[in-house]
Amino acid sequence: MSEPGDGGAQMGRRRFIQATAALASGLAISSIGRYSPPPSVARAAAAATRATGADLTRPQVPGAFGSLDPALATVLRRGYALPASDSGQLLVLNYHKVFGEPAPSPVGNAISVTVSQLAQHLQMLRAAGFRPVRLADVYRARLLDAPMPPRSVLITFDDGTAGQWIHADAVLRQAGFTAVAFLITSFVGKAAAFVSWPEVRSMVASGRWEIGDHTHNDHHTVPSGPSMPMESALITRAWNPRTNTLETLAAAETRVRSDFDLSLSTLQRERLGRPLAFAYPFSRVDGPSNDPVLPDFVKDTSSKLFPLRFTNFSPGRLVAPADMAVGLLPRFEVHRLVTALDLYEQIREANYSRTTVAGQPVPSSGPVLGLERGAAPTLAHGADHSHPGL
Repeated sequence: MSEPGDGGAQMGRRRFIQATAALASGLAISSIGRYSPPPSVARAAAAATRATGADLTRPQVPGAFGSLDPALATVLRRGYALPASDSGQLLVLNYHKVFGEPAPSPVGNAISVTVSQLAQHLQMLRAAGFRPVRLADVYRARLLDAPMPPRSVLITFDDGTAGQWIHADAVLRQAGFTAVAFLITSFVGKAAAFVSWPEVRSMVASGRWEIGDHTHNDHHTVPSGPSMPMESALITRAWNPRTNTLETLAAAETRVRSDFDLSLSTLQRERLGRPLAFAYPFSRVDGPSNDPVLPDFVKDTSSKLFPLRFTNFSPGRLVAPADMAVGLLPRFEVHRLVTALDLYEQIREANYSRTTVAGQPVPSSGPVLGLERGAAPTLAHGADHSHPGL
């Protein structure tokens, strides 16, 4: 880390000032400048936007905070709340669908939460002293090689599902939290299950939401070969069972490049600016893949387009300095089996299982988040709530 006052820090501050000025004027933050898609891509994005007719803004359901989980409230009253820390490590939470009450069947909705469950999580974070941060704060910390403020949390939602506008926004407003919506841009307004573009613009205009990229149309699985499993399209050469042929590496790279072009072009056309961040579909970064080169191509391409990339870990872990160095940040995936009490315990336990992206131990100068082992009782209910990153 650069010492205060040295040339590296001064250069970093100049770069950050330039970058934030670019952000304010709608320019790209990365070195590639304002995003200019190829004309054919711009025309395709415009046609797709017109075709959706996604001009509806649905009414929101007011959020209603109930009482805090009694067991967690007892823990906090007894002084077991997480103490302050100067460790500077970031907590990133990831949600997907948000439903009202009563919740629908868990079939097909395993990675959902209810609006009351989300409210409980945010109440717990507030009671434990966490403060919301924005992508620009995280980018600044990475750019300046600086720690995050103590007890920082970044809330993220993937896929752009309708409940994020209808239910989650009101809860964020009540709790005083901000969030990032990672959009699959071809899905916006495509069906009632997803947000519309006017809803997205209203979310951003509220000041509570930032927008991230989650591909244009590559968030799905493809056959990886004859009688082979389905894998993430973004990092897999697709097998065509009709012709019994495998997509060439060159064709796959062109497809990936075009998908990024379309997603960025679409966001720009919708006056949403240039996103700082990208979330990997299914949290698949290195594989499984049927090609040893394509995942690295995707990593290289995405790192040039987005200074921050996100992937989920199970069990979740905090963002370590090594993660910040490469710009690939881990998230806790939160789903319907995770109570506020469970989430509290997962955060506490994350202090003793810190690893880098490469899987190597992270040097420690003390417990992350200031938690000493034994500072809180074991709160987990004994169930295995781990869930694969999606």
